Formats: sequence, C-alpha cells, structure tokens
Amino acid sequence: MTPADFGRSHPGYYDKIKFRWCEVSNKRDYYEVLGVEKGASETEIKKAFKKMARKYHPDLNRDNPKEAEAKFKEVNEAYETLSDSQKRQMYDQFGHNGP
Repeated sequence: MTPADFGRSHPGYYDKIKFRWCEVSNKRDYYEVLGVEKGASETEIKKAFKKMARKYHPDLNRDNPKEAEAKFKEVNEAYETLSDSQKRQMYDQFGHNGP
C-alpha cells in the first residue's frame, strides 16, 4: 500500500497529523514562558515559576479568568519540563517535538 492509497482509505488521516504538528509548533519556548535564560539554574527556574504562577493564577485574576487559566497552564507545563533534568535535556535537544 502506498502512502496515497493509505490516505484514500483513511480520509482525514493526514489532516489530523497536520493539525497535531501545527498545534505542537505553536507553543512558546518554555524559557520565554518563565522569563529565564536557557542556562538558568534550578533555583532561578523555581523562583521564576513561583512568580509567574502567582501572576497568572486564575483565583487572583478575576477580571479575565479564562486567559489567566490558559497562561497558568502554560507556566505549569514549562516548569514541569524545565524542573526535571531529563525532560529539560530532551527539550533542549529536540524542542517541543521530542525525539
């Protein structure tokens, strides 16, 4: 079966793959999200995370909770990756797309 045949027998398959790729590539750089340099220490990352988490916590942003929640999740995702040395190494090497 050729790729063209596969695409015809599975309508929408390539659209789903393209959508996933676009979704992943639109993420901001985790270092940018936390406002730290790429060579930042664990202490600097933790301090930046606490500052950004407080800034965007939905309970503290009652005027725009939806936007605050989205940014809060982005900050948490960035911290989850950069605070773990193995995940950080993979992120530094491959970015959001992973291996």
